Amino acid sequence: NVPAFAIVVVITWLLLLGVKESSRANNIMVVIKLLVLALFVIVGAMHIDPANYVPFAPNGWRGIHQGAAIVFFTGLADDLRGVSPSRKLIAQTVAALEVVMFGFRIDVRALSPESATLSLGVMAIPITLLWIVGMTNAFNLIDGVDGLAGTVALIALATSFGVDLYLQDFRSLVIT
Repeated sequence: NVPAFAIVVVITWLLLLGVKESSRANNIMVVIKLLVLALFVIVGAMHIDPANYVPFAPNGWRGIHQGAAIVFFTGLADDLRGVSPSRKLIAQTVAALEVVMFGFRIDVRALSPESATLSLGVMAIPITLLWIVGMTNAFNLIDGVDGLAGTVALIALATSFGVDLYLQDFRSLVIT
């Protein structure tokens, strides 16, 4: 029994050493991510032209806040006691309808910065509803992995901002 006990002690010590090293590496990666995020915010803030954001939310923030609150509290209820997928879809659709009722919709889409725009006409509301519900579900699906949804959102925003910065066209980041 003594050799077995000694082996268990040695293996436990090696595992603890590995956990400490893994924890240290994880902490270093978190610090690096926060520094990169801070650098992105600082560099991005230096390139903001307030004239590009007028009107940013021409119909006010009420519809956005109410839609976000519906999605937030549905997610909270789902985390606390579980919500069926059909009820989550209904809540997301109600949130999207709330946002659209306050006048936010995708009316026109620029196919490229140099080309003409595509007017969506009567399809603007269904496309907007589908886009809001689709994006909400996409983030809900990847939210099970810690930090993945936030990382994907940050990468998408950074990519969109980088392309817009390169093209010097910030229309895709403005809510109309």
